[in-house]
Amino acid sequence: MHLINLIPEVVLNAEKPKPVLKHTCRIPSEPDEVDKLIKGSDLFSYVNRWFMRKRILSPNQYYAQTYLKSTTAIKREINNHLLKFPFMIHPFSSFRNLWYIIVSVITIITLVWVPFLSAFYLDSALPSFGYLVIIDIIMVLDNFIYCLTGYYDQITKKVILDPKIVFKKYVTSFFIFDFFSALPFQTIDFIINNEKSISWYGSIANCFKIFRVGNLIRNIRHLNHAYNVHFQIRIYLDLFLILTISLHWSACMTYYVPLLILKFPNAIDIDSKSWILSKNMEKRDTKMKKYILSMNRAMISLVSSEHYLDVATPEDMIINFILSIIGKIGFIYLLSQFSRLITTLQSFNNERLKLLQQLQEYMQYKELPRVMQKRLLEYSNYWYKKNFIRDTHILSQVSEPLRKELIFHNYKRLLDNVKLFKYLPEPAIEKLIMFIKPELYLSNDIIVKSGTIGDTMYFIDSGTVAVYSSFGKEICHLEDGSYFGEMALVIENEQRIADVVAIETCEILKVSRDAFLQIVATYPNLLGHLQKVVLTQLATSVPLNDIYKREDLERNYVNISNLRRAIGSTTQN
Repeated sequence: MHLINLIPEVVLNAEKPKPVLKHTCRIPSEPDEVDKLIKGSDLFSYVNRWFMRKRILSPNQYYAQTYLKSTTAIKREINNHLLKFPFMIHPFSSFRNLWYIIVSVITIITLVWVPFLSAFYLDSALPSFGYLVIIDIIMVLDNFIYCLTGYYDQITKKVILDPKIVFKKYVTSFFIFDFFSALPFQTIDFIINNEKSISWYGSIANCFKIFRVGNLIRNIRHLNHAYNVHFQIRIYLDLFLILTISLHWSACMTYYVPLLILKFPNAIDIDSKSWILSKNMEKRDTKMKKYILSMNRAMISLVSSEHYLDVATPEDMIINFILSIIGKIGFIYLLSQFSRLITTLQSFNNERLKLLQQLQEYMQYKELPRVMQKRLLEYSNYWYKKNFIRDTHILSQVSEPLRKELIFHNYKRLLDNVKLFKYLPEPAIEKLIMFIKPELYLSNDIIVKSGTIGDTMYFIDSGTVAVYSSFGKEICHLEDGSYFGEMALVIENEQRIADVVAIETCEILKVSRDAFLQIVATYPNLLGHLQKVVLTQLATSVPLNDIYKREDLERNYVNISNLRRAIGSTTQN
């Protein structure tokens, strides 16, 4: 992939920076779908509408801008959500991000406090019982919300909101871990026994909270992507969370296991050799000092240096053996993560950074103004975000028959929507798809200028454009799947009667008149037939010609009479 492929023609051919247009929409906005669905002016209706807007897709969300190409696709997704599954939560909604932040903070506090509570408050009064109740409620609520939240299917590239499919996927994945980690064992034990201390089986049940680590990592990764955090920071954050939680739980378990064994003196012969009964531990008169000593022993066990420890009881041997295995696994995990980071950095540096450096050198060499530099970088960023390099690379590597099939699939919507192409024979269609040229237009780029001679048809693959009259009056918007300029394919010297300006970044498919005539030239009378088709379409619709003639009586535009004369001359020839 060369630098030249990333730079639009309007930048390469520009001698002087052209003024950037600012689209100011004068067309009345469409009614809010939420207002149409939930009517009423009372407080309940107002709150219901507010909560609905938080549950539906947020257009400013990073995932929405990445996976949905245009404003039209976003509107279609919102309408589908409201009409079919209004009670579900969209995976690209602002509510989901807010809830993930709340649950992540509560989960981190839980994973820090619960093992410390179980280990160092086992024989004392139960502290913060109300906090434990709140934790259990939030975790149960989190499981329920997860069942009501859709997900983005990477295979089908669609958002799944069907509650049956969502629940089935959740049950077959990590539901069992979330379920046991959310069970309120401590609350149930307190209600039944009405004790002010932690029972041994209640403290063991609290250990199920460790399953929340997986949930926490998933939430953090989702938030990292949602807020577009750099991938290096994501890896460092994952490592920090996993290492910190692992060390903390290891320290607490190092103290908790022998303390729990001491609860059953008749089951196991316990003597004074247990390290928690040693003189060194007796000197630790506060729980924090005991925690620090437990952390020291846990770290020694994790790095497999148990020979420095005084290990004399079976429970100490068992916990040291388990921590040694965990330490080995953790070391392998660290190596794999750093290897992944280095590989990703090398790949990133070899591709994107290299091309971005070329862009910087090009902009400096050409002494481009700051506005043009900004638009050029915006163009290249969109190119990378939509993985155009990947698509181009795949098409260049596959065989010719498979390439034709892929291109035909990519342009299927164009061939289905443009009525003029329905009259082409199949061999002509196969040739046509090889002449389709994709192009990106940034916001406020002029795609078509009124008064110029048209020689290209445009199809909006994604994005929204505004149509203006020659006097600057905004007529309408055209969105995904729309097309314009098709008359230029069959009529020579067709004059454009409108300005077309990109409202957002648009992916446009272009078909030139020369390529189209080259294809239809092999079929006798096909061009004349297509001209008659265009004539019929114009005769049965309200032409924009009438609108513009009211504004400018001196301008000459292609109209139906001109088209009839062109068809007549073609038939005679």
